[in-house]
Amino acid sequence: MINVLEIIKGKDFSRINIADISLKGAYFKKCNFTDSKFLRINLNGIHLNKVDLSRTDWVDIYTNDLPIIEAK
Repeated sequence: MINVLEIIKGKDFSRINIADISLKGAYFKKCNFTDSKFLRINLNGIHLNKVDLSRTDWVDIYTNDLPIIEAK
């Protein structure tokens, strides 16, 4: 498990492949995950504010959190 305790802002994670990991408390703001692949990931307490998830593949994603969508 990886505990992320800081805000990650404006980073380019495009074309990244992530598999078999648990992310807890990750806060990504305005990051780019375009064309990325997520496989067998456990996501809890993460924030994906203004993140670009275009053409992103999600396979076997697990979470205990309820999704919240806010529009302003």
